[in-house]
Amino acid sequence: MAFMRASIQQAIERAIAGFPKRDTFKTASDEFGVRTLFPVRSWRPHTEPCRQPGSLVLGEDGCGNFILYAPDGSVSFWDHETGKETGLAASVEEFCDSLVEPTPVALRPGQLKKAWIDPDFLAEQRRQGNA
Repeated sequence: MAFMRASIQQAIERAIAGFPKRDTFKTASDEFGVRTLFPVRSWRPHTEPCRQPGSLVLGEDGCGNFILYAPDGSVSFWDHETGKETGLAASVEEFCDSLVEPTPVALRPGQLKKAWIDPDFLAEQRRQGNA
C-alpha cells in the first residue's frame, strides 16, 4: 500500500480510535453502521463485481456488507445481498471525519411485534435472572 497518502492512514487511525462511539456514517436518508475499519496494511481486494474494479475492502458492517475504497479515491457501501453500491464520500479522509454516533432507537410500548434472540444468549440471560 505504498501508494497511499499518509493522510489516509492518519484518518483511518483517528476513526478507529473513535470506535465504538462514532461508528456511523449518515446520509440524508440512511445510516450506515461500521463495525470494523481495517488498518491500511490490512485492506484486501474486493473480489465481487462492484462500481469500480480494483476496489479494496477498508471496513465492514455487522451483516457481511463492506465499506470499499475505490481506485478513484472514493468510499462506498457495498451490500452483499443485492450487490448494490452506495457512494458515501469522495475520499477516505472525508468518510472517516464524517463518522458520528448513531441515532438512538426509541421504541414505544407495543411497537415491537417480533424479534429473534440468539438461544444461547437467552439461556445465559435466564441463568443470570435477566429474562
